[in-house]
Amino acid sequence: MALTGKTFRIVSSAGSTAANYTLEGLYGMTYEQMLVPLKMTAIRVGMLWREHLILFDTRNVTDEELEAAAQQYRKLLSE
Repeated sequence: MALTGKTFRIVSSAGSTAANYTLEGLYGMTYEQMLVPLKMTAIRVGMLWREHLILFDTRNVTDEELEAAAQQYRKLLSE
């Protein structure tokens, strides 16, 4: 398959807080649980599932938090 051995990593942002992505939160599930269908598809086609990167609460993110996320993203791209 054309995708076998390719890396699959989710990088996203959410306007909502991380607390909303819990079993007790607004969405009733974790962010990781929301990614399960994508993870299973990636595994099915032989892709390498990697840890995701998400920036929560983007409406209130500070410059320092944004810079830290950008640094982490740059690091992930170099792996």
